[in-house]
Amino acid sequence: MRKHAVRCAALAALALAPAAFGAVTLRAPVYEVIAPGVAYARVEEGTPPLVFHVVKADLRKRRDGTAIGVEAIKAEGRQTVAQIADGLVKRRRPLLVAINGDFFERDAANGLPWGVHVHGGELLFSPAGRSAFMVDAQGRPLIAAPALKIAAKFPAAAGGVKTIAAVNRPRAQDEDGLFLYTPAWGPSAPELPGGMVFTLSGGAIELGATVKCTVEEVKSASIATPIPGEGLVLTCDNRTIDAFRRLGLKSRVEIKGELAPPAAEAVGGGPRIVRAGKPSVETREEKFPQSQAAILVQQRHPRAAIGCNQNRTVLILLIVEGRTQASNGVTVPDLAQLMILLGAHDAMNLDGGGSATLYVAGRMVTHGGSADAAAQRQVGNAVGIFYYPKGKTG
Repeated sequence: MRKHAVRCAALAALALAPAAFGAVTLRAPVYEVIAPGVAYARVEEGTPPLVFHVVKADLRKRRDGTAIGVEAIKAEGRQTVAQIADGLVKRRRPLLVAINGDFFERDAANGLPWGVHVHGGELLFSPAGRSAFMVDAQGRPLIAAPALKIAAKFPAAAGGVKTIAAVNRPRAQDEDGLFLYTPAWGPSAPELPGGMVFTLSGGAIELGATVKCTVEEVKSASIATPIPGEGLVLTCDNRTIDAFRRLGLKSRVEIKGELAPPAAEAVGGGPRIVRAGKPSVETREEKFPQSQAAILVQQRHPRAAIGCNQNRTVLILLIVEGRTQASNGVTVPDLAQLMILLGAHDAMNLDGGGSATLYVAGRMVTHGGSADAAAQRQVGNAVGIFYYPKGKTG
């Protein structure tokens, strides 16, 4: 009981004290403890109307054998956060909290996230030069713009070591080089007129490990190529095809990728909004288009954010409701100020608007700017907080 009280006190110490937010004085959240070390609060202000939801999770190791885990969850194609949560619960995963994740391609059936996605050390989607929420091998959260270094080692006659440009990304018309596709992309790799495709046996792209593959098929990439359930597809464009003409069936190929900084879990998003405890809305540094940056900085909408305290022991999730009479929403600079008041030392923006949804302890507490739960937007991924009783892990 004493240890539980200490952890609750540690979360309470990071609570928002009554503080000025623009022209409004915000009241301190009243937290409900939903599991040892995990607390939730809903705050409602009247003038101007504002409603926000905050979750804090103490991620420090516990002597009693229980644990809090944080995971990057890929949707099955596109799903609402409620559907993602329901699927995890049905698989008997001990999910406590889920918040929507990255921006994504709404026209893509696979819910293609704009940024990086890593789950359990496996690279599902390569980074795009923007901020990501990451969890390192010790379970500590951080906000960073990760860089991927990944290459394929071919037989010397076929060119030796070649850099892979991207993993599970569509290729722009002017992009050349090697692109790698895994089952996370979907059933088939995209067409590449004039290019060549190699179907490889092998395993998942575990960051930091070497994946040993065998070439099972070589053909034109002018038609979509099925991706094996336990394999990979590597494509090259017609400008680099000559180097691979000597790569025959059963040739050995080794693939190795490393992420810097390293991460066991990662979800993209952006821009970063808090750096070292101060507001820092980095739309320009992360090359957001001017039109999108203007919406983020100037317009009030439902918003979502994720961050951590200075010593990276407490995870902070925030959803601000908007587009309703009860809550006007906020700009991203406002979102940054809120995260700082809540104790964030580093934080980033997640997809907002209709995507901004939060699941807490068995129920949805927000619906993305709509009072109708059925109107929730389907998203590409999410971040989940899990509570593991003594003696159990993920």
